[in-house]
Amino acid sequence: MANSKYEYVKCFEVEDEVMFPNIILVWIKASKLHKPHDLNALKLMNSCAVKVLEEYADVVLAYGFSDEYTFVFKKTSKFYERRASKVLSIFTSFFSSIFVRKWDEFFPYKELQCSPSFHGRVIARASVEALQVYLLWRQNICHLTNLHEQCLWRLVERGMNGKEAWDFIKDFDKKINNVTPEYVRSFEFDSKLMPSTWIVVRIDGCHFHRFSEIHEFVKPNDDRALNLMNLCAVAVLEKFWEDIVFAYGVSDEYSFILKKATNLYQRRANTIISAIVSFFTSTYVRRWKNFFQQSELKYPPSFDGRALVASGKSKREAQNSLKGAQLQKKIEELAIDYNNLPVMYRQGSSVYRDKVDIALIHQENGEFPENYGKVIVGHIDIIGPTFWLEHPNILD
Repeated sequence: MANSKYEYVKCFEVEDEVMFPNIILVWIKASKLHKPHDLNALKLMNSCAVKVLEEYADVVLAYGFSDEYTFVFKKTSKFYERRASKVLSIFTSFFSSIFVRKWDEFFPYKELQCSPSFHGRVIARASVEALQVYLLWRQNICHLTNLHEQCLWRLVERGMNGKEAWDFIKDFDKKINNVTPEYVRSFEFDSKLMPSTWIVVRIDGCHFHRFSEIHEFVKPNDDRALNLMNLCAVAVLEKFWEDIVFAYGVSDEYSFILKKATNLYQRRANTIISAIVSFFTSTYVRRWKNFFQQSELKYPPSFDGRALVASGKSKREAQNSLKGAQLQKKIEELAIDYNNLPVMYRQGSSVYRDKVDIALIHQENGEFPENYGKVIVGHIDIIGPTFWLEHPNILD
């Protein structure tokens, strides 16, 4: 994109550099809790944390309990130019990848039923003393949360249903929430994106040139790899069906468009990015064998992400900005029969929901379905107006 006519897109990226001399902390948490004292689950989390420290020399300490972990960077770290979204997305992605790969090691008799997802935040601490206060706070939360969960699950074991157990200990639950010092939250590096703007989350494979060589991808396009990426994109749209309306992918990247009115994670940029990147990654690892039956996954892949916001150009401006064929002459010189290449190679993959009459479904059933509209992977022209005229509901 550098020095090209598309470089203006960078102005829509969220600026989130963590300035020196702040210490960078990355906090990640699983989307769903496990029961307390599930020793194998805790060991799995610990094993993932060990791999993170082995992979990234900039991380000097990690602290975790239950379904969360905090990673502490050395003060002089310049990891990914200290850009919060890049740092966080890479860590949640790598952690998710390791989690899926190591699942069988800790749960040999229990199949992983769904792709796990982690979300997170970047926290900046100005001094070692401030870092120590943060760690003290998390360990205190560990103690109180453990007491809370022990009581909750003991009540469930004695016959209460989940709601009854929660109601019984809700006063204690409030005390846990009150432990959180507000000044700690003020250091969270997770800005809220402007309301009434399109949010685009773009994810890219990290060092996928090396990854594709080691796993012997067919050059220049590998149908297996592309279809695996498409499957992951479909899974993301199905999981975030209320918020993501369209996705477009090519090679090792995908962009997901969230509707203007979305309030996903209160529009907190890094939380949105980390959740989408994490789920995409864990699905990629979990479904690898569906497409590479004869090829073992030799090491865990990871993806980085970023968020862009825009109020939107006119259709004519958007179409004009995408026009141009600088490579056309080279294609002709090399005698490449470009038009006969598979359309997926030439136009990438678009993922969206088939239009359905939501009002009719609501009228017949009395409630909105958990998931509506079949998710479709198409290889179509999204530069011209035809597709958008035929699917006006996507960006409504």
